[in-house]
Amino acid sequence: MLEYEAKLYEKLQGQPGFATVHWYGVEGDFKVLIIDLLGPSLNDLFEFCEHKFKTTTIMWLATQMITRI
Repeated sequence: MLEYEAKLYEKLQGQPGFATVHWYGVEGDFKVLIIDLLGPSLNDLFEFCEHKFKTTTIMWLATQMITRI
């Protein structure tokens, strides 16, 4: 699964909102994918907002997701 994710990231490199792949490979018994951290996760933001997003936030997120698709 991680190999598939690495290939997707490599194809999407340079597109707004997608992380840059720095390295993908095997290290010992582990498969490793090293990418840029673009910011906090959606779950982290949701927790920060006390498990409530405003309607404007949801609309902004939806717009961002649709734009990337």
